[in-house]
Amino acid sequence: MINAEDSKQQKGSAASVMSRKTEHDTALERKSILSDHHLDEDGPQIEAHIVSSPSKDNDVESGSRPPETAAFETTYPEGGYGYVVVFACILVGACTAGSVSALGIYQAEYAERFSQKSSFEVNLIGGFMGFFLGIGTVIFGRIADRYGHKKMSVCFAFLAWIGMFSAGFCNELWQLYITQGTIAAIGQGAGVTLCVSAPAQWFKKNRAFAIGVALSGFGLGAAVFSLLVPALIDRIGLKHTLKVIACTNLAVTLLGIALIRNRNTIEAQLRKDAPFIPVQAFRRLSFWLVAFSLLVGFFGTVTPAAYFVQYTREIDPNRSKVLSSLPLTLWALITPLGRIGFGFLVDRLGPLNCYTLAWSLSGAATFALWYTMRTYAGSIAYACVLAFFATSFQVCIPGAVTEIFGPEALATNLGFILLFQIPPNLFGAAIAGVIRDETQGWKWIITFAGCCSFGGGLLAGFARLHTNDKLLAKV
Repeated sequence: MINAEDSKQQKGSAASVMSRKTEHDTALERKSILSDHHLDEDGPQIEAHIVSSPSKDNDVESGSRPPETAAFETTYPEGGYGYVVVFACILVGACTAGSVSALGIYQAEYAERFSQKSSFEVNLIGGFMGFFLGIGTVIFGRIADRYGHKKMSVCFAFLAWIGMFSAGFCNELWQLYITQGTIAAIGQGAGVTLCVSAPAQWFKKNRAFAIGVALSGFGLGAAVFSLLVPALIDRIGLKHTLKVIACTNLAVTLLGIALIRNRNTIEAQLRKDAPFIPVQAFRRLSFWLVAFSLLVGFFGTVTPAAYFVQYTREIDPNRSKVLSSLPLTLWALITPLGRIGFGFLVDRLGPLNCYTLAWSLSGAATFALWYTMRTYAGSIAYACVLAFFATSFQVCIPGAVTEIFGPEALATNLGFILLFQIPPNLFGAAIAGVIRDETQGWKWIITFAGCCSFGGGLLAGFARLHTNDKLLAKV
């Protein structure tokens, strides 16, 4: 005869088994939904509700709380509040990466202020900015996937403010390496990842186009700052300009962050659960081809962007500082059009096809225009044409990463690929400075930039063929 204590133990054991079975079934259901979402990217989209609760009998017997439901949104509004999110990303991008794009103006001022220093030492400020901008992108991408984009964005915005505001008190180059080159750049790195990940939650069919519009804030910000910064320097001086720009960036960035809303999508859950280091991605040849195409090709973008102002001042020294900055301003105004245009093309031709095209046309523009023109008008023409192609890779890469690796850990995989921007950002302008010091001209700088762009296009083409060897496929 079974006593009362044994009976209770049997009931408890049965309840435990039923609870484990329910949890196992729930996990299988969740895995199935995630797998269906990943494999059927263009198929019908339904609202998925994943219920995690004990069985009815066990619930009654144990007297537990009502079942808890976690809803994962798999429909994409393709608009609605998503338009507000895109606008908010434009504001954030303008005051983070857009502000960094005005580096050429600061470097021209630093070259005059520290005239006793070599070109390499002065341009190393931009090198530090590029290096730590990439580091900030990786750090933000992973912790934002895990702990939330809005909280981390606020922290990084204040970090950028501290670095830029502190630069207004610097009197030595090494101090600028630490403040503007390191602290501010890490904080500004958040803008790159945020402007990619936030619109992706609201759009699917036109995702690349939405990301392209969001990233246009980089160019719009660069256009505004390329006009605002020299005007402020002429009126209040370089140090006070840095302080004003720092406070302006902080205010506008916080406004943009406040407008962004995150959605509880399946992809967001995949990214939250993803490993910190994408070991599986590292084992694939496609990862390294895309990464090294960015490494090589970006040297061809950084070099002309860093020297537009200095080149224009040399070929036409009678122009004012504002007019000498006009090629950089036009570069900044055209880049949004390039990103939006390539976003439209990516949704129709495929990200890897467009990625290859962007680098190849950048190299063609450098050799066809910059190599042959030595006038103020030629500098403006080259800036406009190159701007349309040279920065459009930023729209292509998120789609390329998703095409190759799937939506899991998008921010993490994207962040690690964007790390390969660091060497060009760190050494691109400095290497060009050494070439200029040794050759006393622009011919070999132009050759260096053009060959790098073509090299990026060649590696991107290999990545595209390795992913899909059908020439007319949308990849």
